[in-house]
Amino acid sequence: MNPRLSRRAARLTSSLIRDILQVTQRPGVISFAGGLPAQELMPAPDFTGLTEDCRQYGPSEGEPALRSLTALNLSSLGLTCGADQLLVTSGSQQGIDLLG
Repeated sequence: MNPRLSRRAARLTSSLIRDILQVTQRPGVISFAGGLPAQELMPAPDFTGLTEDCRQYGPSEGEPALRSLTALNLSSLGLTCGADQLLVTSGSQQGIDLLG
């Protein structure tokens, strides 16, 4: 084991985000810091009319239909590209991670 890494690991502390989210789990706490909507205000998902595999993971580059429609939309804006040139991310953090 590398002693340099061991000393660094000994200095690690909890992240601020983790601490904030931990507080939100306490009964009676309403947090405006974590960006968490009230559970009772979130609609239940309606899977009516969707295929059985709709809850499974899809292709890592994004759903083919969404990529095709996005390419079509971009083409209408003058940015010609094909669906095979697009990557749909699950959010900005994934995009930043892939760029890094």
